[in-house]
Order: sequence, then C-alpha cells, then structure tokens
Amino acid sequence: MNANTKNKYLEEERTVYGSLSNKDVNVKLHIFGLLIYIIFFIIMIPYILIKYKLWIILAAYFPNLDLLATSIGYHGGPNNSNIWKYLYNPNNSTLIGYHTTTFINYIALLGVAFIIAKHTLKTRDVYQGLSIAIFIFPLTYLIPNNIVARLMNRFGKFLNNFYSYDNLIHYLLTVIVGLIMSISFIIMEAISIYYLSKPLAKLFNKIYRL
Repeated sequence: MNANTKNKYLEEERTVYGSLSNKDVNVKLHIFGLLIYIIFFIIMIPYILIKYKLWIILAAYFPNLDLLATSIGYHGGPNNSNIWKYLYNPNNSTLIGYHTTTFINYIALLGVAFIIAKHTLKTRDVYQGLSIAIFIFPLTYLIPNNIVARLMNRFGKFLNNFYSYDNLIHYLLTVIVGLIMSISFIIMEAISIYYLSKPLAKLFNKIYRL
C-alpha cells in the first residue's frame, strides 16, 4: 500500500462518509416514509397530547421517538414496502439512513433535555436533574435500540413459521412486540428514577460539598 492509498484509507476510516453511500437506495421512497413519520409521530401525536394537556405522557413520549422508529422500521415497513427501511437503524448501512437516524436522535435528545430541565426547575436542585439523567440516557436512549431490533428479528423469524414476512399480520404482531419491549424499558426507567434518583441526588450533593 503506497503512501497516498494509505492516507486515503485512514481518512475514510475516520468518518462514516468514507464507508456509507446511498447506492441502491430509493431516496424518494425514503423521504416519503420520513415525511409520514414526521407528520404523524413528531407533529400530530404531540399536538394531540398538548391539546388535551397530557403533559406526563408527552414527557415520556418525546425521549423515546428513537424506540418507536426502531419498532415501525422492522423489515422495512408493512408488506415489504421498504418505506421505513432506513428510517432508524442502530447499525446504519446507508448515508441517508445515517442522517435520518441522527435527526431522530436529535429530536429524542431534545425530549430528554426537556424532562431534565423541567425536573430541575420543579425541584430547584440541579442534582435531581442529574440523577434522573443517569437513568434516562442508558435505559431509553443508549441501550434499548439494538436489543429491541435483535429481539424483534428473532420473534419475526419464529413468526415466519405461521405468517410470511410480506404478510401484514406478521409485521403488525412483530411491531407490537417491539413496542411492548420499548414500554418495558420505559417502565424500568420510571421505577429506577422513582426509587433511586433522590438517594443519588443526595450523594452528588455530598460529593460536591466535599
């Protein structure tokens, strides 16, 4: 490997732009699916929750937009449409999927920031906000997506014995399983925050004073 080839290789290894591309991607279909996701899940549902002042549900909903996208993106969408094939993949293989995943992560992180800021303002204690962040970030953002995607794929493989992958029932049942797993992570997060956030906040406060 000559110097120029080696330098090019090293530069490409340092960024996703060197390894990802939109080859064989139906960009128009992907954008159409993304618009449906934005209109329905990012605009309409939050609007309804705000209209009826369901603030608690809204606070839990926004930080988990990534889990929702992971669930509905199973097998590319209903009936092998591939409408959400690259919507949110924990393991990206395309450039457009990388940008879409980054966008959804951004919206989800805004939701997390809102919850932490709201809790900090309510308690007037920055350590209370930090203590819930310790549970929110891993339990609903960093850890679940790969686990949910893997278990959905395993369930879908089992379900294929009864319904083929291109069957709408197969898709709906697998998505329901994904949503149930996502809700389980949210409940785990809520329980952890309820029982452990206050002791952690006190510990952080003691450490700061020391």
